Amino acid sequence: MSNIVQTVFRGKRLFTILVILWLTWIFTCLNLLTRDKYARAIRGKKYVLNKDYPKIELTCNKCLTLSLSYLINNKNVCRNDVPDKTIDILILITTVSDHFEIRQTLRSTWLNYTRKNTANVRYIFLLGDRSDSALQTSIIKENAKYKDIVKGNFIDSYRNLTYKTMLGLKWAVSFCSKARFVLKTDEDVFVNIPNILKLIYNKSEDFDKTLGGKCTSIQPVERSVISKSYIPKSMYTNDTYLPFCSGTGYISSMVLIKEIYKVSINVTFFPLEDVYIGMCAKVLGAKLKDIKGFASDIPIRNHCILQNRNIYSIHSVSSSELKYIWTSSCTSL
Repeated sequence: MSNIVQTVFRGKRLFTILVILWLTWIFTCLNLLTRDKYARAIRGKKYVLNKDYPKIELTCNKCLTLSLSYLINNKNVCRNDVPDKTIDILILITTVSDHFEIRQTLRSTWLNYTRKNTANVRYIFLLGDRSDSALQTSIIKENAKYKDIVKGNFIDSYRNLTYKTMLGLKWAVSFCSKARFVLKTDEDVFVNIPNILKLIYNKSEDFDKTLGGKCTSIQPVERSVISKSYIPKSMYTNDTYLPFCSGTGYISSMVLIKEIYKVSINVTFFPLEDVYIGMCAKVLGAKLKDIKGFASDIPIRNHCILQNRNIYSIHSVSSSELKYIWTSSCTSL
């Protein structure tokens, strides 16, 4: 009798497990179906942009009131020991506090062109604050060694990227105003500095009035609550954003960067930093230029990229992949 009871018990337990797995599978499929249905609806919808734009309240009266201050600052990054030496590009890199390995990889690969912030290209890493005391100590030690970190007085989070970017623009205007151009990028991006230099030397674009990069004129607003880019209707009523350039990499002259920083105090805050910069550009009447080669999506990623004149940046590059790009050989393009 006891053997029968045990068998029945095991059977019920197995049945319960199978039911739980089945319900989990059903829930997952419904969730994916909902997301896919939302995506198809977005792709299939035709937006009348000119009718949407007037609804947006872009300007306000000194509404961006957060007092951005520096918890860590490196005022001498753009110091020139040679009076006639110019700084062609200042690179602002948004990074997460505990991503030391990623910053180290960037320093040892494409940031080599800066020659530890002594060349005509300079850079800083932009960080927010964390309550972790051990992490804070680690960042202080890292900065003491490399002197390339600028840390702001706000929580280091995805929804605070606008504050992090504006901290970078504030720093650029305050401590590196003589740099000719500013490039903003992210920690998971490979930047082809030689090609960026060729781009600005070519002078085919008037970057005093233009923000260039991977720019879009039609981008649907993310309404899915499970997305990190979720924006509720109460925050932004339009179905599409104003034109903007992807935060993975955009470039402009210091002239325009100063204007963007100046006008930002009267532009309604928005948590997606690239969209917010697009709003500032709209208020200024600045142009956006979609430049092929920014945020490139190419299947072959090796050392040949460095020789490809059509590549300015590549997004979603891991540390291991970046090391491989930097050290691999190149037989042909």
